Amino acid sequence: MSVDHANHSDDSSFLSGPMDTTSTTETTKEGLGIPHHKPISGTAEVLAILCSLVSLVICICVVTPRLPLAWRLGFEGQIIVVGFLLGVMNLCLRAVTPALLVLLEARFGNSRLQNYDAILTNSMHISQTSLHWRGIILVLMAFPLALGVAYKRFIGGQTTVVLSNTTTTMGSYGAMLPPLGMYEAVQNSAFLMTFASAHFRTASRNASVPFPFADMPIAYGFNTLLLDNTSAALLDTPSAETLISTQQKLVGNEVWHLSASVRAIVARYNSSDVYKKDPTVWKKAFNGSLYALNGVDMLNNYYFGLLIEERNRYPDRCYLGAYRNEKPRDQNDPVVRHEDPDDSNVQSFRSAAVMFDVRREQCAGTWKIEKNNIALVDGSCTGVPTTRAIRSSLLGGRSFDLGTLPVLRSNLEGLTLYWPGSPWHLSSYAISVASLYWARVAWFMQDDISSCMAPEDICYPAAADEHISSTRSTLNPAPLLYLTFLLQPVLILIATLLRLLFYSIPLSSGFGLIAMLSGIEPNELERLRGAGFSGALSKPVSVAITVEEENDDEVVAEKRRGTGRIRYTLDPISVYLGRLRRGVKYG
Repeated sequence: MSVDHANHSDDSSFLSGPMDTTSTTETTKEGLGIPHHKPISGTAEVLAILCSLVSLVICICVVTPRLPLAWRLGFEGQIIVVGFLLGVMNLCLRAVTPALLVLLEARFGNSRLQNYDAILTNSMHISQTSLHWRGIILVLMAFPLALGVAYKRFIGGQTTVVLSNTTTTMGSYGAMLPPLGMYEAVQNSAFLMTFASAHFRTASRNASVPFPFADMPIAYGFNTLLLDNTSAALLDTPSAETLISTQQKLVGNEVWHLSASVRAIVARYNSSDVYKKDPTVWKKAFNGSLYALNGVDMLNNYYFGLLIEERNRYPDRCYLGAYRNEKPRDQNDPVVRHEDPDDSNVQSFRSAAVMFDVRREQCAGTWKIEKNNIALVDGSCTGVPTTRAIRSSLLGGRSFDLGTLPVLRSNLEGLTLYWPGSPWHLSSYAISVASLYWARVAWFMQDDISSCMAPEDICYPAAADEHISSTRSTLNPAPLLYLTFLLQPVLILIATLLRLLFYSIPLSSGFGLIAMLSGIEPNELERLRGAGFSGALSKPVSVAITVEEENDDEVVAEKRRGTGRIRYTLDPISVYLGRLRRGVKYG
């Protein structure tokens, strides 16, 4: 009990301490206020203007596609930087706005104490605040939030920079294997042939689909190009390792566009039927073939045959087509080989086969490289052959026929037997022939090609006219986006100009609690008794702002700057507003 009593006694002495005035001297304390003259524009306003303008310039640089900064940052980087800069501009706006608003309240409003308090504390909830000021404060609070949402809606922009002007290059080109990813373990010439023709087969899967004559040439998949309705090309590409490395460098939705002059394996339909009319020409082609005539059973008394004519001059020549079997079918062997040019099945093939010339040509292609896909989007070929033929040693021997015939049958038997008049007929043959040559060369020569040790025409250290550009998703640089950036700096400039216009009003940027307590008479504070804790008053309280200055004659006689004092009167009979003079210091 004694402890509690002692504590209580101490608390009583603590509370009574400030109330005991017997020890206070009667001397007047020195004033701590620092008088100032009202500047044309304060340091805070100048800094706010400069900072907002710098932020505006950076925002414009960040989103303008012609500048490299937009590409370097990308969409995610842009929204971070722009969000930060909009926040900086809002801080600048908040630095100049209250000073203007109190001037407007003093000049055009009711000069209410509660309105001043609401403006300076940026609060809508102070009692007896005028409704219009509540609305203005609400708008000012919501304004930066609206801007923060607005700029993020400008999506869908793209920024492109050229990389080929730097050290970026794709290295060597050739009849390279594509990056097959999870399917790399099962690659062979049959699989690569299926891979090369898959996108075309998807587009032509229905024979009733109109043939796109007006869109030639058309790109399909990784490197397949349909030149016209009777010709196709498989374009050379960079190595799979280079392409995979490029994909790993891509950021977000970044896309590279690669254009280059390259070589290609091209198959062109030869409409000459001299081999059908002249037995001598046919026997010469047959006897000069690599592996004679080979066919695969189509299970309907038809075989699909392939004959490769090896020539000592351009171009290589390929015969293929479905022919009727004139002999009993071997149930145990779906693949047949005919070595006699006078064989009835050979003659059946001769009458049904179509002829294609196959050669290397100079072409050009444009690829779109994405993180998860690489696609040829455009291309063309000159029709001019290169200086070297496709050597028979590149085709890999006897297994060439056996590996590709089943794929040829799968690709072409429907068009051959059921839709022979389809506009997709010859184009399907051209795609199949070009892809079977490319697949065989790419697979059989993969080790030499990847190290660029293959013959020069199959692999070469660099492509001519290589052009690489990178496109990244960015903010859409629409005019409204720039307007979003411009709003806050413009408002800051307007606020500053209006403050200059209201220069004579006796309120400065330092107006606040200290300024009002300094300029109000002690007896005036009795009007506010009871609000020391809540800050709430029972009715609106007006404030009259007056200016007291020295006698001008005394100031001139003593050759010094004049001084004055700002007085605040609470709840006067009539509200009046004094005026400042330039060059006078006020306290």
